[in-house]
Amino acid sequence: AVQKAFANRDRARTGVKVQALLLRQLRAARAAEALRTRRLQALEAKQEAQRRELAAKQRAAAAQLEERLQAQRRSFKRRTVERAQEEERARKRRAKAFAAAARSGEPMHADKFHRRAAANDEDLSGQLSELRPRGQRHDYTLVYLHQFCLDGKSYVEWRPHYFFSATKLPHLRLKVTLPTAKAIPITVHDGAEQYAWYDYKTDFEGRQEDELDRQSLRETQSHIFSILDREIALLNGDASRVFLGGASQGCCTALHCALTYPRLLGGFVGFVGHLLSSSPVPAKKRNLPIYLYNGREDKTMRWGWVRNTYRRFDDAGYTDVHIKVEAGVTHEGPKNKEREWIHDFLSSRIPKHEAVKA
Repeated sequence: AVQKAFANRDRARTGVKVQALLLRQLRAARAAEALRTRRLQALEAKQEAQRRELAAKQRAAAAQLEERLQAQRRSFKRRTVERAQEEERARKRRAKAFAAAARSGEPMHADKFHRRAAANDEDLSGQLSELRPRGQRHDYTLVYLHQFCLDGKSYVEWRPHYFFSATKLPHLRLKVTLPTAKAIPITVHDGAEQYAWYDYKTDFEGRQEDELDRQSLRETQSHIFSILDREIALLNGDASRVFLGGASQGCCTALHCALTYPRLLGGFVGFVGHLLSSSPVPAKKRNLPIYLYNGREDKTMRWGWVRNTYRRFDDAGYTDVHIKVEAGVTHEGPKNKEREWIHDFLSSRIPKHEAVKA
């Protein structure tokens, strides 16, 4: 009985201890849960504060961005209006100049140059015409050769606007030298004399390259070399400021001269022409800037065979050849296409910071 009493007492004590332990564990779990809850609430409060702060910053940044965009829009609109007003003023100036030119009978932009035409007689053979910048020295020279049967004087008298544009080519320090070819007998024209840079022995009517008289080409070459020597000397010996170009037969001749001239020129420009079979493509001229413009509908210099002549530049490793072929362009036009191409070439070769505005 005593042992049983002791056993009951021990079981009671153990039960009390277990109950006390369970109570302590419950209290510890509740305290831990409360601590976790407080920490979670603190973390959520901190995150919410950060979200509010970030949202405030985003709203401020968005407001600043919107303000900048509004300022840019206002500036753009202002510049657009100013540009439109300036263009309108320029259009009125051009219209006024055109009207004045029409009344006076003078060509457009004739007032931008000192014009010296060849002597006013019937024979212009071998004579020289010039367009020089008015009131200032020239920094660049373009020697330009006319088409077969035409002359250099006509550019001075009726086409000075080919070498100037108030909007696209405001370069007033350009001198243009416009020689007229000698009047020579043309074999395929039964010996009739024409202003020509060389004699034609055949006329394939544009189907292929015509045969030329090399002696007449050599005589022209010597004449053009003399002109280039003089123009380079006038620019203190700087050949890079002298350009050579031409149209049709003038293109072929000028390209031949540019490739055979002893010095490297500042550039070549040619319209509706081709590279003569007799023209060399020397390695020392690989860096010569060459600009070639042709029409896809040209029936006199047909692109089908003309492009094959230009491939010789690739074969010789030339690095600065620019070829532009335009659809809808024939040998004769459209009107002012030659002017557009001249402007394109000159604006590419004359640095913009050296352009002098009217």
